Amino acid sequence: MTDFIICVTTNLFRIYIISRFMHIFLQDKNENGSNRMRHVLAYGGFFIVNTATYLAFHTMWVNVACNILGIGLIALTYTKSLKMILFVTASVYIINMGCSMAAILPFVDYNAKGENRAIEEYIDDMQEFMVNPNEFVASGNFEIDSVMNYMLYRAKEEQCNVNVKAQLPKTVTHSFDINVILGNLLENSIEAAKQTEEKRLDIKIELHQGFLRIQIENSYDGKLEKDYGKFLTTKRAKESHGIGLENVRKIVHKYNGIMEACPDGDLFRVILLLYLTEDKN
Repeated sequence: MTDFIICVTTNLFRIYIISRFMHIFLQDKNENGSNRMRHVLAYGGFFIVNTATYLAFHTMWVNVACNILGIGLIALTYTKSLKMILFVTASVYIINMGCSMAAILPFVDYNAKGENRAIEEYIDDMQEFMVNPNEFVASGNFEIDSVMNYMLYRAKEEQCNVNVKAQLPKTVTHSFDINVILGNLLENSIEAAKQTEEKRLDIKIELHQGFLRIQIENSYDGKLEKDYGKFLTTKRAKESHGIGLENVRKIVHKYNGIMEACPDGDLFRVILLLYLTEDKN
């Protein structure tokens, strides 16, 4: 019975996190009744299959596969862009694993009595899976580091020369919104940098007295488009990049922040300043 309660509670929390991430990252401006029903069916099916799979097999790797496939199918109901589906699936799953840990750890005392070793083994396996031997960033904040390490791993795969300076406290308010910003900006920067010979990517992140400053510079091929005076993206992957930058601008506006994006020689620079002291949720 305890297994069932823990599993249902964890999956409900997981559904909430995934739905919020999808809404911000892949918001459907033209959502209608048909799309809404498709989303409801996708989330409901994910909850039922994921819960049943965990209770039936109690195997971490089966659960991992089920989660990744389920998140990918949910993303598919929002966008047909394979690139965006893969990026969102990976990003959501990293945060999703942290949520699973948070939901299960309170029950560890129950395991200590020897009444249910399965939960403890699941936690141990998950912790082992979350260990990243190629850690590029250790700013002090787990959620932000997870997303950044994934994106920087992708940058390294593209042979980019990465330079990172990030200093953050262990607890940062609004880390979810910060991850959406970093995910979108780094996606664009990596795409632009890999088209150049230099393949340069510089990242600086710091939080001081409630002000978060993010600066990302990347080499680019000099080709840019504008939308009402705003630098948008290169022609390559214009649709997904444009949506990403628009989501970043919405979050910047949410926190009464400032965003500057401009070319500087053979570099393209984006600077954001957000005020995070007050809770905007």
